Amino acid sequence: MKVSVCFTFLLLVCCLFLFAEVEEIPELDTENLEDNWLNLLYSEIEDGKYNFGLNNRLKYSENCLTNFRLQQKELCLNLNLYFKESSELDANFQLSRLPSKNNRSEIYFGSYRPAFGLGTVLKKSGEKTLFTVNRPAHPVYYSPFGAATIVRINSVSLFFMGSGRKRNASLKENKINSLYKTIHSESPVVQENILAGGLEYQMNNSQFGILVYEQNYDRNFVDSLMAKKMQVYAFSTKMNRENITIATELAYLEKDLALQTTSQFSYHNIAQEISYAYRQGNQLPVYAAKPYLLSSKGESQEINWNLNYQPHKIVYLDLRYALIRKNNCLKSPVWNSRSIINLSLKPSSTAINLQLTRLDKEIISENDSSYITTLPVHYRFRLKVRQELNENMDFTLLCRYHYEDKMELHKNSFYWENAFRYSQKRVAISTGIKTWQTLNMLIIPDEYTENPSGTIATASDENIFFIVLSYKGNLFQCKTEMQQSWLNGNRSLYFSISI
Repeated sequence: MKVSVCFTFLLLVCCLFLFAEVEEIPELDTENLEDNWLNLLYSEIEDGKYNFGLNNRLKYSENCLTNFRLQQKELCLNLNLYFKESSELDANFQLSRLPSKNNRSEIYFGSYRPAFGLGTVLKKSGEKTLFTVNRPAHPVYYSPFGAATIVRINSVSLFFMGSGRKRNASLKENKINSLYKTIHSESPVVQENILAGGLEYQMNNSQFGILVYEQNYDRNFVDSLMAKKMQVYAFSTKMNRENITIATELAYLEKDLALQTTSQFSYHNIAQEISYAYRQGNQLPVYAAKPYLLSSKGESQEINWNLNYQPHKIVYLDLRYALIRKNNCLKSPVWNSRSIINLSLKPSSTAINLQLTRLDKEIISENDSSYITTLPVHYRFRLKVRQELNENMDFTLLCRYHYEDKMELHKNSFYWENAFRYSQKRVAISTGIKTWQTLNMLIIPDEYTENPSGTIATASDENIFFIVLSYKGNLFQCKTEMQQSWLNGNRSLYFSISI
């Protein structure tokens, strides 16, 4: 503990002038990373003048993802195709009627990702409304398939969704042991049916919503505490005032309660957020958001505290602390925590970011049984620098070090990346190298990877050369990226075009 306090104090003293760019531990931020990956993928085919877009990401001799989009006024078609070597073609689509200035209602057919409130029942919704419907997931990820609509009349919104699909599952004695998140073509199939309806009312910067939800499977679960037919009743509210935002969600899931609440306060150059989550039982609605930051399992309670402070116009300090208590835990420790200190500086032509993360190893090993190290507490260090060389060129440097093993230091992970970027009015090009060394599982966020998780996951050393070229014209805009490994010869290619 004394070492941790001293390290934190030295970090504060040495890095007083830095700018804010907090990065969550990738293992804990899977949903946001997947969403960011998808949002970037879709955004690059939605900016065309003539509402036509085509996106392609492939890894030579392994897999290929192609995204197609066509829009005429409020009608929009999204088609996603994914081919992997030695497997069948996976595909999904969405035909939608998008909201317009004169008609704010929307309707969706095919694959979609519904959201409500804080994510107790469905995904987390956006800032403006409690109910939203998002574009399709990656074709290998399961999402509802059927129809969904949001009818908006003045301050009232009505939501309905119906989904019926078959999905792969692990069976034991003809009962469901677990449901797979992605397609496993060789695994048994079960039938999944979902119906949900809800109402939202907006009044004076406040939102109130209710949701009735039911999911049903064609066979029982191995765990007798998990219901074949699950009914959920949820209430969500959000109130915005000048410097305060408070959101609360309460849900009744069969026999169990779930509660989430968050409060955000801001005053001049200080902003902070405090949130609390509590759940009874282990069964979650199949498309619900992750119940806690530090755990993907129920029957726990968690507190989060985030602070953002700007002592100077170019200086930012960010603190993050999360603490979870596992209810009915049969083995210690009952309490686990994660803390982050982030200090940043951004003068006119330079940006420097330094971050130190501390976490209990059980937070990772809960979902990864192979994660075995000799340190009960781990530290992750990140340094990011961006320097403008002139008005058209800049240089970036990114370093990471994971201190996980005190007995054999060579088992600790190291990552290094640097790149040069040159841009003109219509054309931009960047090139650089990435290299890492690890004997454990190293997970690095990467929005441009062909992996729909939005990360690079590796347990071996690697050296990669990459080059990115983009063009933005009056008629169309396009972007392409190539990554080439000089250790194992793997190559990946990314291409997008919007017209």
